[in-house]
Amino acid sequence: MKLAIFTRGLPGSGKSELVKLLQENFNNVGIYSTDELFVIDGEYKFDENKLKEYHQKNFENFVKGLDEKDVVVCDNTNLIFEYVKPYLDAAKKKKFKTILVNFIPDDIKLHFKRNIHNVPIEVLLEMKDNFYKEYSKFERAFDKVIKVSPQDFKKLEKKIEEIKHTLDIIKSKYEFNH
Repeated sequence: MKLAIFTRGLPGSGKSELVKLLQENFNNVGIYSTDELFVIDGEYKFDENKLKEYHQKNFENFVKGLDEKDVVVCDNTNLIFEYVKPYLDAAKKKKFKTILVNFIPDDIKLHFKRNIHNVPIEVLLEMKDNFYKEYSKFERAFDKVIKVSPQDFKKLEKKIEEIKHTLDIIKSKYEFNH
C-alpha cells in the first residue's frame, strides 16, 4: 500500500522532526516541502515574491513523487484546506492512503521560540486562527487523522521523543490496515 502523509501545524510544532524520522524509518520516501525551496547554500532565505512559484513547484514535485515513491510527505504548514486539496486529490487519485498528522497549536510564545524561520508572533497568531477555522475540513478529508496535542509534547522530556511517539502512532495505524 502506498502512503501519503501530510503534516499540519504552526511553525515550531515539530513537523520537521517528524519528517526526519519518517525519512529514517520508511523506505522509498519522498519529502515535499515548499520551505526547502527557499534554502540557498544551506541557509533559509524566504522571499514572499517567490512563494506562489515555489508552492507550484513543490506541488509538481509531489505529483511526480506519487509515481516514484511508496511514501510521500507533504511537509508544509498545510493550514488552509483549499491549498492542500490539490495534493490530497492527486494522492487519492493514485490510490494512496492519506494520513494527516495534525499538530494542535501550543502557546503562541512557544511556537515563536521554537520556529526556525523567525516567523513574527503576529503572523503566528493569524496562522493559529486559520488552523482552527479550517479544522473540520481537514478532519473529514483524510483516511486517518492523528492528533498530536501540546500535552503529548509536554509529557515527554526531549523533542525527539515526542516525535518518535508520533511516528509509532503512524506506524501502528499504517500496519493495522495491512
